[in-house]
Amino acid sequence: MARRRIPKAPVLVGLVLVALGLGYGSSRGGWPPSLRPVPAPSSVPPTAPAPAPAGPAGLRVDFLAVGHGDAIFITSPTGKTVLIDAGLGQAGATVAAFVRARTAAPLDLVMLTHRHADHLGGMKTVIASQGARLFLDAAFPHPSPAYDKLIRLLADRGIPVRVAERGRTIDLGGDARLVLLTPPAPLITGSRSDVNANSIVARLEFGRVRILLTGDAEAVTEDWLMDGEIDLRADVLKLAHHGSRHSSRARFLEAVSPRIAIASSGAETQVGHLHPETRRRVEKLGARLYWTDRDGNISVVTDGRDIQVATQNTLAGPAALAHPAAAARPRARTSARP
Repeated sequence: MARRRIPKAPVLVGLVLVALGLGYGSSRGGWPPSLRPVPAPSSVPPTAPAPAPAGPAGLRVDFLAVGHGDAIFITSPTGKTVLIDAGLGQAGATVAAFVRARTAAPLDLVMLTHRHADHLGGMKTVIASQGARLFLDAAFPHPSPAYDKLIRLLADRGIPVRVAERGRTIDLGGDARLVLLTPPAPLITGSRSDVNANSIVARLEFGRVRILLTGDAEAVTEDWLMDGEIDLRADVLKLAHHGSRHSSRARFLEAVSPRIAIASSGAETQVGHLHPETRRRVEKLGARLYWTDRDGNISVVTDGRDIQVATQNTLAGPAALAHPAAAARPRARTSARP
Protein backbone atom coordinates (compact mmCIF):
# COMPACT_ATOMS: atom_id res chain seq x y z
CA MET A 1 0.00 0.00 0.00
CA ALA A 2 1.34 3.40 -0.90
CA ARG A 3 2.04 5.50 2.17
CA ARG A 4 0.93 9.09 2.34
CA ARG A 5 3.27 11.87 3.31
CA ILE A 6 2.75 14.73 5.72
CA PRO A 7 2.78 17.94 3.71
CA LYS A 8 5.11 20.60 4.95
CA ALA A 9 2.17 22.95 5.12
CA PRO A 10 -0.14 23.55 6.81
CA VAL A 11 0.12 20.68 9.28
CA LEU A 12 3.34 21.71 11.03
CA VAL A 13 3.97 25.19 9.68
CA GLY A 14 5.87 26.79 12.51
CA LEU A 15 3.26 25.70 14.98
CA VAL A 16 5.16 23.79 17.61
CA LEU A 17 4.10 26.05 20.40
CA VAL A 18 4.72 26.79 24.04
CA ALA A 19 1.90 27.44 26.47
CA LEU A 20 0.55 25.35 29.29
CA GLY A 21 4.08 24.57 29.04
CA LEU A 22 1.82 23.52 26.20
CA GLY A 23 2.02 26.45 23.72
CA TYR A 24 -0.67 26.98 21.25
CA GLY A 25 -0.36 30.55 20.05
CA SER A 26 -3.36 32.06 18.34
CA SER A 27 -4.47 34.93 16.19
CA ARG A 28 -7.02 35.46 18.97
CA GLY A 29 -4.34 36.80 21.26
CA GLY A 30 -2.42 33.72 22.35
CA TRP A 31 -2.69 31.80 25.56
CA PRO A 32 -2.74 33.61 28.89
CA PRO A 33 0.74 34.17 30.36
CA SER A 34 -0.48 32.68 33.64
CA LEU A 35 -0.50 29.21 32.11
CA ARG A 36 2.42 27.18 33.42
CA PRO A 37 3.22 23.45 33.63
CA VAL A 38 1.70 21.93 36.76
CA PRO A 39 2.90 18.35 37.37
CA ALA A 40 0.43 16.02 39.04
CA PRO A 41 1.31 15.94 42.76
CA SER A 42 3.07 12.73 43.75
CA SER A 43 0.93 12.65 46.88
CA VAL A 44 -2.17 11.90 44.82
CA PRO A 45 -2.21 8.15 44.08
CA PRO A 46 -3.41 6.98 40.64
CA THR A 47 -6.40 5.11 42.01
CA ALA A 48 -8.13 4.84 38.64
CA PRO A 49 -10.41 1.83 38.17
CA ALA A 50 -8.25 0.47 35.33
CA PRO A 51 -4.85 -0.56 36.71
CA ALA A 52 -1.76 1.09 35.27
CA PRO A 53 0.20 -1.45 33.23
CA ALA A 54 3.61 -2.31 34.59
CA GLY A 55 6.67 -1.68 32.46
CA PRO A 56 6.85 1.32 30.14
CA ALA A 57 6.07 4.66 31.66
CA GLY A 58 5.89 8.13 30.25
CA LEU A 59 2.69 8.85 28.35
CA ARG A 60 -0.60 7.43 29.61
CA VAL A 61 -3.96 7.60 27.84
CA ASP A 62 -7.11 6.41 29.60
CA PHE A 63 -10.24 5.71 27.56
CA LEU A 64 -13.00 5.90 30.14
CA ALA A 65 -16.12 3.72 30.18
CA VAL A 66 -18.87 6.35 30.24
CA GLY A 67 -21.59 4.47 28.36
CA HIS A 68 -22.47 5.97 25.00
CA GLY A 69 -19.98 8.81 24.68
CA ASP A 70 -16.29 9.66 24.68
CA ALA A 71 -14.04 10.62 27.59
CA ILE A 72 -10.26 10.41 27.17
CA PHE A 73 -7.76 11.44 29.83
CA ILE A 74 -4.11 12.02 28.87
CA THR A 75 -1.22 12.32 31.31
CA SER A 76 1.98 13.50 29.63
CA PRO A 77 5.53 12.47 30.60
CA THR A 78 5.91 15.77 32.46
CA GLY A 79 2.58 15.46 34.31
CA LYS A 80 0.44 17.74 32.16
CA THR A 81 -3.18 16.62 31.95
CA VAL A 82 -5.57 16.78 29.01
CA LEU A 83 -9.25 15.82 29.00
CA ILE A 84 -10.80 15.16 25.59
CA ASP A 85 -14.61 15.04 25.83
CA ALA A 86 -16.52 13.93 28.93
CA GLY A 87 -19.51 11.82 27.91
CA LEU A 88 -23.17 12.58 28.57
CA GLY A 89 -24.27 14.67 31.53
CA GLN A 90 -24.73 11.65 33.78
CA ALA A 91 -21.12 10.64 33.16
CA GLY A 92 -19.77 13.89 34.59
CA ALA A 93 -19.47 12.65 38.18
CA THR A 94 -17.66 9.48 37.04
CA VAL A 95 -15.17 11.44 34.94
CA ALA A 96 -14.66 14.03 37.71
CA ALA A 97 -13.92 11.28 40.26
CA PHE A 98 -11.42 9.67 37.89
CA VAL A 99 -9.62 12.98 37.35
CA ARG A 100 -9.55 13.78 41.09
CA ALA A 101 -7.95 10.41 41.76
CA ARG A 102 -5.15 11.25 39.34
CA THR A 103 -4.38 14.88 40.13
CA ALA A 104 -5.32 17.66 42.52
CA ALA A 105 -4.31 20.36 40.02
CA PRO A 106 -6.56 22.00 37.43
CA LEU A 107 -6.59 20.30 34.06
CA ASP A 108 -4.03 21.86 31.75
CA LEU A 109 -6.27 21.47 28.71
CA VAL A 110 -9.87 20.46 28.06
CA MET A 111 -10.69 19.76 24.42
CA LEU A 112 -14.16 19.30 22.94
CA THR A 113 -14.00 17.36 19.68
CA HIS A 114 -17.52 18.47 18.66
CA ARG A 115 -20.59 19.86 20.36
CA HIS A 116 -22.85 16.82 20.67
CA ALA A 117 -24.24 15.98 24.10
CA ASP A 118 -22.46 12.63 24.41
CA HIS A 119 -19.13 14.45 24.26
CA LEU A 120 -19.79 17.73 26.10
CA GLY A 121 -22.48 16.71 28.61
CA GLY A 122 -20.15 15.81 31.48
CA MET A 123 -17.67 18.65 30.99
CA LYS A 124 -19.50 21.18 33.15
CA THR A 125 -19.34 18.84 36.16
CA VAL A 126 -15.67 18.04 35.61
CA ILE A 127 -14.58 21.66 35.16
CA ALA A 128 -16.68 22.83 38.12
CA SER A 129 -14.97 20.18 40.26
CA GLN A 130 -11.42 20.31 38.93
CA GLY A 131 -10.86 23.60 37.15
CA ALA A 132 -9.03 24.02 33.86
CA ARG A 133 -6.32 26.26 32.44
CA LEU A 134 -7.59 26.30 28.86
CA PHE A 135 -10.62 25.14 26.90
CA LEU A 136 -10.20 24.20 23.23
CA ASP A 137 -13.55 24.36 21.47
CA ALA A 138 -14.82 22.63 18.34
CA ALA A 139 -15.11 24.85 15.29
CA PHE A 140 -18.52 23.79 13.95
CA PRO A 141 -21.51 25.47 15.67
CA HIS A 142 -24.20 23.39 17.33
CA PRO A 143 -26.24 25.31 19.92
CA SER A 144 -27.79 23.52 22.87
CA PRO A 145 -28.70 24.35 26.48
CA ALA A 146 -25.86 22.10 27.73
CA TYR A 147 -23.31 23.90 25.57
CA ASP A 148 -24.60 27.32 26.70
CA LYS A 149 -24.24 26.30 30.37
CA LEU A 150 -20.72 25.06 29.74
CA ILE A 151 -19.69 28.31 28.07
CA ARG A 152 -21.20 30.34 30.93
CA LEU A 153 -19.22 28.29 33.46
CA LEU A 154 -15.99 28.87 31.52
CA ALA A 155 -16.70 32.62 31.48
CA ASP A 156 -17.56 32.68 35.19
CA ARG A 157 -14.33 30.84 36.05
CA GLY A 158 -12.23 33.02 33.75
CA ILE A 159 -11.04 30.01 31.78
CA PRO A 160 -9.69 31.04 28.35
CA VAL A 161 -11.49 29.59 25.35
CA ARG A 162 -9.79 29.01 22.00
CA VAL A 163 -11.31 27.53 18.84
CA ALA A 164 -9.41 24.60 17.34
CA GLU A 165 -7.47 25.22 14.13
CA ARG A 166 -6.02 22.50 11.94
CA GLY A 167 -2.24 22.35 11.79
CA ARG A 168 -1.71 23.42 15.39
CA THR A 169 0.76 21.41 17.45
CA ILE A 170 0.34 21.45 21.21
CA ASP A 171 3.51 20.69 23.18
CA LEU A 172 2.69 18.47 26.15
CA GLY A 173 6.27 18.30 27.40
CA GLY A 174 8.73 15.45 27.55
CA ASP A 175 8.71 14.96 23.76
CA ALA A 176 4.94 14.39 23.69
CA ARG A 177 2.72 16.52 21.48
CA LEU A 178 -0.82 16.71 20.14
CA VAL A 179 -1.16 17.60 16.45
CA LEU A 180 -4.56 18.87 15.24
CA LEU A 181 -5.30 17.34 11.82
CA THR A 182 -8.76 18.88 11.60
CA PRO A 183 -11.19 20.75 11.70
CA PRO A 184 -11.27 20.78 7.90
CA ALA A 185 -10.75 24.09 6.15
CA PRO A 186 -13.19 25.06 4.84
CA LEU A 187 -15.58 23.27 7.16
CA ILE A 188 -17.50 20.34 5.67
CA THR A 189 -21.17 21.04 4.91
CA GLY A 190 -23.98 18.99 3.40
CA SER A 191 -22.81 15.71 4.90
CA ARG A 192 -24.79 13.08 6.81
CA SER A 193 -23.86 14.93 10.02
CA ASP A 194 -21.87 18.13 9.66
CA VAL A 195 -21.29 18.32 13.43
CA ASN A 196 -19.65 14.90 13.40
CA ALA A 197 -17.84 15.45 10.10
CA ASN A 198 -16.05 18.50 11.50
CA SER A 199 -14.86 16.76 14.68
CA ILE A 200 -11.36 17.53 15.86
CA VAL A 201 -9.09 14.70 14.75
CA ALA A 202 -5.78 14.76 16.63
CA ARG A 203 -2.61 12.70 16.52
CA LEU A 204 -0.89 12.16 19.87
CA GLU A 205 2.84 11.57 19.40
CA PHE A 206 5.50 10.37 21.81
CA GLY A 207 8.78 8.94 20.58
CA ARG A 208 7.97 6.29 17.99
CA VAL A 209 4.39 5.93 19.17
CA ARG A 210 1.39 7.55 17.51
CA ILE A 211 -2.18 7.50 18.78
CA LEU A 212 -4.91 8.76 16.44
CA LEU A 213 -7.97 10.26 18.16
CA THR A 214 -10.91 10.76 15.81
CA GLY A 215 -13.89 12.12 17.74
CA ASP A 216 -17.03 11.27 15.76
CA ALA A 217 -15.44 11.80 12.35
CA GLU A 218 -17.47 10.49 9.41
CA ALA A 219 -16.48 8.77 6.18
CA VAL A 220 -16.37 12.18 4.49
CA THR A 221 -13.82 13.32 7.10
CA GLU A 222 -11.71 10.25 6.40
CA ASP A 223 -11.79 11.08 2.68
CA TRP A 224 -10.78 14.66 3.43
CA LEU A 225 -7.81 13.50 5.49
CA MET A 226 -6.64 11.01 2.90
CA ASP A 227 -7.08 13.46 0.04
CA GLY A 228 -4.84 15.88 1.95
CA GLU A 229 -1.98 13.36 1.82
CA ILE A 230 -1.57 13.39 5.58
CA ASP A 231 0.44 10.54 7.07
CA LEU A 232 -2.27 8.84 9.11
CA ARG A 233 -0.27 5.84 10.31
CA ALA A 234 -0.72 5.19 14.01
CA ASP A 235 -0.08 2.39 16.47
CA VAL A 236 -3.35 3.01 18.33
CA LEU A 237 -6.61 4.17 16.73
CA LYS A 238 -9.61 5.45 18.64
CA LEU A 239 -12.40 4.34 16.33
CA ALA A 240 -14.57 7.25 15.23
CA HIS A 241 -18.18 7.63 16.34
CA HIS A 242 -18.12 4.77 18.86
CA GLY A 243 -17.38 2.21 16.16
CA SER A 244 -20.23 3.34 13.92
CA ARG A 245 -20.55 1.75 10.48
CA HIS A 246 -20.50 5.28 9.04
CA SER A 247 -16.79 5.62 9.89
CA SER A 248 -13.63 3.49 9.98
CA ARG A 249 -13.97 2.28 6.42
CA ALA A 250 -11.50 -0.28 5.10
CA ARG A 251 -9.50 2.27 3.06
CA PHE A 252 -9.05 4.50 6.08
CA LEU A 253 -8.13 1.63 8.39
CA GLU A 254 -5.49 0.52 5.90
CA ALA A 255 -4.07 4.05 5.78
CA VAL A 256 -3.83 4.14 9.58
CA SER A 257 -2.67 0.52 9.89
CA PRO A 258 -3.15 0.37 13.69
CA ARG A 259 -1.98 -2.41 15.96
CA ILE A 260 -4.63 -1.53 18.53
CA ALA A 261 -8.15 -0.21 17.94
CA ILE A 262 -10.33 1.16 20.74
CA ALA A 263 -14.04 1.96 20.63
CA SER A 264 -15.79 4.05 23.26
CA SER A 265 -19.15 2.29 23.09
CA GLY A 266 -22.26 2.15 25.21
CA ALA A 267 -25.04 -0.34 25.73
CA GLU A 268 -25.89 -2.62 22.83
CA THR A 269 -28.22 -0.34 20.92
CA GLN A 270 -28.30 0.64 17.29
CA VAL A 271 -26.51 3.92 17.95
CA GLY A 272 -24.40 3.13 20.97
CA HIS A 273 -22.61 -0.11 20.37
CA LEU A 274 -19.60 -1.06 18.31
CA HIS A 275 -21.15 -2.03 14.96
CA PRO A 276 -20.51 -5.62 13.76
CA GLU A 277 -19.50 -4.32 10.34
CA THR A 278 -16.82 -2.08 11.85
CA ARG A 279 -15.66 -4.89 14.09
CA ARG A 280 -15.20 -7.16 11.08
CA ARG A 281 -13.16 -4.51 9.26
CA VAL A 282 -10.84 -4.07 12.24
CA GLU A 283 -10.39 -7.79 12.81
CA LYS A 284 -9.70 -8.34 9.11
CA LEU A 285 -6.93 -5.77 9.39
CA GLY A 286 -5.33 -7.80 12.18
CA ALA A 287 -5.52 -5.14 14.88
CA ARG A 288 -6.29 -6.01 18.51
CA LEU A 289 -9.74 -4.60 19.34
CA TYR A 290 -10.89 -3.22 22.68
CA TRP A 291 -14.16 -1.51 23.56
CA THR A 292 -15.30 0.13 26.76
CA ASP A 293 -18.71 -1.55 26.90
CA ARG A 294 -16.94 -4.91 27.25
CA ASP A 295 -13.56 -4.01 28.74
CA GLY A 296 -14.37 -1.07 31.02
CA ASN A 297 -11.70 1.61 31.31
CA ILE A 298 -8.84 1.00 28.90
CA SER A 299 -5.36 2.30 29.72
CA VAL A 300 -2.59 2.68 27.16
CA VAL A 301 0.89 3.37 28.55
CA THR A 302 4.03 3.92 26.51
CA ASP A 303 7.62 5.01 26.96
CA GLY A 304 7.76 6.10 23.34
CA ARG A 305 8.87 2.68 22.13
CA ASP A 306 6.87 -0.04 23.86
CA ILE A 307 3.10 0.00 24.38
CA GLN A 308 1.17 -1.80 27.08
CA VAL A 309 -2.60 -2.01 27.42
CA ALA A 310 -4.59 -2.74 30.58
CA THR A 311 -8.34 -3.07 30.95
CA GLN A 312 -10.63 -2.66 33.93
CA ASN A 313 -12.38 -5.93 33.12
CA THR A 314 -10.67 -9.21 32.30
CA LEU A 315 -12.83 -10.34 29.38
CA ALA A 316 -10.38 -9.08 26.76
CA GLY A 317 -7.53 -11.24 28.06
CA PRO A 318 -3.88 -10.97 27.06
CA ALA A 319 -3.07 -11.01 23.37
CA ALA A 320 -0.18 -10.94 20.97
CA LEU A 321 -0.39 -7.75 18.96
CA ALA A 322 1.77 -8.69 16.01
CA HIS A 323 1.29 -6.46 13.00
CA PRO A 324 3.37 -5.72 9.89
CA ALA A 325 5.76 -2.84 10.45
CA ALA A 326 4.92 0.41 8.70
CA ALA A 327 7.29 1.39 5.92
CA ALA A 328 9.82 4.12 6.65
CA ARG A 329 8.91 4.43 10.34
CA PRO A 330 9.96 2.15 13.22
CA ARG A 331 6.87 0.77 14.89
CA ALA A 332 6.32 0.58 18.61
CA ARG A 333 6.31 -2.80 20.30
CA THR A 334 3.06 -3.77 21.93
CA SER A 335 1.84 -6.05 24.65
CA ALA A 336 -1.42 -6.49 26.48
CA ARG A 337 -2.69 -7.76 29.77
CA PRO A 338 -6.05 -7.61 31.53
